[in-house]
Amino acid sequence: MRPIDNPRYTVVLEGYNESRDLGTAWRFLTGLRRQTVDLRSVQVVLVGTASQVEGWTAEFASEAAFHSMEFLPADGVNYYGLKNVGARAALGEIVVMADTDTIPEAGWLAAIGESMDAGTDVTAGVSRFFCDSETRWPGWILDLAASISWGFIIGRDNGRYLEALGFLSHNVGFRRAVLSRELFPEEFGRTCGGSFLFTRLRDGGARFTLNPRQRNAHAFSFRWWTRSLHARFGYEVYRLRRLGSTVVSGEAARLGWLEPAMTMLWHVALDVPQWLRYGKVIGWGAPARFTALPVLLLLSMAARGSEMVAMYRTIADPEAMADFALRS
Repeated sequence: MRPIDNPRYTVVLEGYNESRDLGTAWRFLTGLRRQTVDLRSVQVVLVGTASQVEGWTAEFASEAAFHSMEFLPADGVNYYGLKNVGARAALGEIVVMADTDTIPEAGWLAAIGESMDAGTDVTAGVSRFFCDSETRWPGWILDLAASISWGFIIGRDNGRYLEALGFLSHNVGFRRAVLSRELFPEEFGRTCGGSFLFTRLRDGGARFTLNPRQRNAHAFSFRWWTRSLHARFGYEVYRLRRLGSTVVSGEAARLGWLEPAMTMLWHVALDVPQWLRYGKVIGWGAPARFTALPVLLLLSMAARGSEMVAMYRTIADPEAMADFALRS
């Protein structure tokens, strides 16, 4: 077949999560090879430490399915910095951000292309969970948990498209011309970068949509979900309020020591309508969504309780929590 001169897509894959044994580039690329678009139109950029790049080069140097593969070393660079390194090397008109602990569904890139063809600048995708540990959580439990973690980005249906209230940095596509004007902020370390990029692009006039067919699956374990992911979320919400972000309301910061507890109660309450929207998007019928609410509330209290504890720990020892968030 005749080679394609210029790729349409650049998929940026960071090595941060692989370095923490949360996933592998090999598993992600296995899913990427199943995409329904012409793989010759896909540039893959892997960014990680020098040792990771050495291993990837040995493992994937002979890969011929894609337009091209780039292996970029970036030692001492944080999670968002790795994504920025990849974005600067992008050749495609569409830059897609993914993580090594995710697996894309077969129609993932095609859905991103459809959103761009419809005129959007940033297309947010829907993420679910998968579990391949010894503890096999049922799929319906994983969907409930995913709605708590990832469902906040789903806005209302305005009749033409679903509004995106944010995006997930492991499942988002950008028009390269838009991303080149505003990359992920790196000054906040591992946290807050996606939230600030969303607001800066939105305030700059970028068009956002949420595409329900733009799906991937994120690795899950209950320990990671409560003790790492949502603990980091708690720290991040606490910081965003004090950094003046419009993604979260800053009013709660006035509550002092009551702030974490009140935030937990408020987020548990919000998780109910969030689940109803998320469940509908991924195909759950209304009776099933309502029947699952008691279990949803139990999971919500576990996740939001972890966030509350993280907030109290941040109040008591902000430096220790900043270090935790950087590593989580």
